[in-house]
Order: sequence, then structure tokens, then C-alpha cells
Amino acid sequence: MATNLVPLQLTLEGMPPPALSTGAMCIRIKTLAAQLRQNPDNVRQRIYRLVRLGLVERKIPGCYALTKMGQRVRATGGFEGGGIQACGIGVADVAASGRPPPAKPVKKPRFKYETTLADRLWRALRLVRKASVAQLVELAARPGEQGIANAQQILGVWKRHGVVRQLKHGRPPRYLLVRDLGPLTPRPSDRYERVWDANARAFLTLDASVGGVRA
Repeated sequence: MATNLVPLQLTLEGMPPPALSTGAMCIRIKTLAAQLRQNPDNVRQRIYRLVRLGLVERKIPGCYALTKMGQRVRATGGFEGGGIQACGIGVADVAASGRPPPAKPVKKPRFKYETTLADRLWRALRLVRKASVAQLVELAARPGEQGIANAQQILGVWKRHGVVRQLKHGRPPRYLLVRDLGPLTPRPSDRYERVWDANARAFLTLDASVGGVRA
């Protein structure tokens, strides 16, 4: 028998029979290592190889027993007497059992996008099309958020870039969505001087009709 198979043979022979008089159905790795007078880590690796070969199974966490195939292999000579070949286990299978299992792909944590007031204002405005600042804040702001002042600033930027128009009639003043750019929020940047349209992947130009200067 190949030298590298001797430890597997010893481990297989050290496994308890299917039914002991004590009623024990499995054996723990530390107990088996003590019986074999070998390092528990080495015995653990051999047990894992026998599990991959289908000769040993885990009954409960940390406790292992022979499978029916494992019983047949041991009864027919194990690794040295042709038992593995008789049960259809090839040399390549035994060799493969000694290789570490393929690493499981690491799941990347899902990125949770935190919406801003501008995102929520944009959704609300696309939904109602026309509303006052207070009405939009009621739909979009969160508790404790300085909604009115920030919303006025954001709407003012959108107004200067021709996205919304402030209606002249009625009190309180209302804003009308005149350019529905798409689901992605036109995001003010550079201290509210420019607006990035993520839908078109371009900066919006200022609307000269409301006092802006075209870029």
C-alpha cells in the first residue's frame, strides 16, 4: 500500500463499528486521536478526506461514523486490500480527497443607497407634477430634517436650469415640473452652481429666461 494511504487506513480501522454495546453510534475526533495516539489536527484532516470519499459521515456536530459504503470498504480490506476499488472508488478519487475544497465565492455586502432630500423631492415632484414647497416637503422630508429651507434651495437650482418653473399665480407659490429628465435625480453640485443629469450623463445648462447664463 502507498505510504500516504497508511494514515487513512489507520483512521478507517479506528472508526467504531455500526453498533457498540455501549450504544455509541459515532466517535469524536479527539477521542479517535487519543485512541490512535496521533495529533487531533492530522486525524481531523483524514476524517474530512474520508467524508469526501463517502466513507464517513457526520452524525452530530463533531461526531463521526462509518457510512454503509465505509463499512463495506473496511470489511473488504480498506485501502490496502482492494476494498476501495471493489466499491468503485478510484485512485484519482482518493488523491482528489486530499486536495482542499474549492473556496466558496465571497459574497459582497449589498450596497444600501441612502436617499437624499433631493432624491425624495424629485420623486415627489414627478408624482404630483405641481406643488408648493410645503406640500413637497410633506411628501419627501424625514422627521427632524430641515426640509423647507433645503427644498427651496434645491428647487431654486432646478428652476435656474429650466427643470421646474415657479407659477406666478396663487399663494403659496407652487412649482411645476417642466422637464421630466427621468427617474434619476438631477443632482445639484459645486455649491448649487451646476446640476448633473445622471439620466443623460451630462451637466445641465443654465436657463437664460430665469436670469441664468448659458454655459
